[in-house]
Amino acid sequence: MVSDHVLACLDHFGDRHQNAHSEEILALFLARDGQVIAEDYSTGPSGWSVDLPVRLIAARALLLAADDVVIAHNHPSGDPTPSRQDILATNRLERALFPFAIRVIDHVIISGQGWFSFRRAGLL
Repeated sequence: MVSDHVLACLDHFGDRHQNAHSEEILALFLARDGQVIAEDYSTGPSGWSVDLPVRLIAARALLLAADDVVIAHNHPSGDPTPSRQDILATNRLERALFPFAIRVIDHVIISGQGWFSFRRAGLL
């Protein structure tokens, strides 16, 4: 079963970015009832890779008084498997938001070959 959070990422991000030639990140900020409060996009300087902007996402979540955050990004390579950097950055974001009771619900990687959910894989 595909979670509502994965579906939201695919809906907001997937169609535009599954076959994109540059890597971008989407952060969805959610209210307690699951409604999207805001969505932010970011791109790395080269476009080929992007670091998860943990400080910016945490600051925005606090500013919006979000209860949950869902992250998505694309892999232009076509392989949705998370890199070591993807896993470490997701863990850093989860630790940064924990003291404020803001949950990272999922991190979804989207590519031309499909998608990967950190939650579904047990990484969150």
